[in-house]
Amino acid sequence: MAYTSSYTDPQHRSQPGSEAMDLGARAWDRAATAGEAARESVKEHPIVTVAVIAGLAFAIGALWKIGRPRQPSRVEALLSRLAELPTDLPRRWRS
Repeated sequence: MAYTSSYTDPQHRSQPGSEAMDLGARAWDRAATAGEAARESVKEHPIVTVAVIAGLAFAIGALWKIGRPRQPSRVEALLSRLAELPTDLPRRWRS
């Protein structure tokens, strides 16, 4: 399923967009070849493919978690507010 350009005449080659069209056609061919190779690899080694995807997902998640500033949990926030409460509670409630 290769993309072939219909603009092969020499007059077209001198036009300003012809080089971009040629680069686009070559990129399309390489993407199609890579897609076919990936499809064959998945068919031949499905477990390895799943393991690689899971490993990449774990690595991306770990990097994302490291990059975000840590926010205190609800329990930690409540405990810090509890420490600020006045201590003039009746003695029977403190123990």
